[in-house]
Amino acid sequence: HTLTALFGGSVAAMRAHDPSTLLAAHRYPGVTAWFAAGADDPGRLAVAKRMAAQARKAGILTEEFIGIGGHNWQFAGNAFVRVLPELCTQLGIVGQA
Repeated sequence: HTLTALFGGSVAAMRAHDPSTLLAAHRYPGVTAWFAAGADDPGRLAVAKRMAAQARKAGILTEEFIGIGGHNWQFAGNAFVRVLPELCTQLGIVGQA
């Protein structure tokens, strides 16, 4: 479905947008990326670690967060609580009283 809906059935177009391909072919200085996964989700944790390593090689400042749980909204909520304050600081976004 993704191949058809997003790339009109073109495998070449899909590969041209593959994150691993882009990270290997280009450098991205001045970019920060966060990679988060739950400790109870070894598959996604492995992907997050692999993508973080590829991003670092491409010149991206990487941050990693391993939280409690798996791939669910409880993990997402905890990740946002942990990640958003530091991300806002990095982006120069200040809170409003």
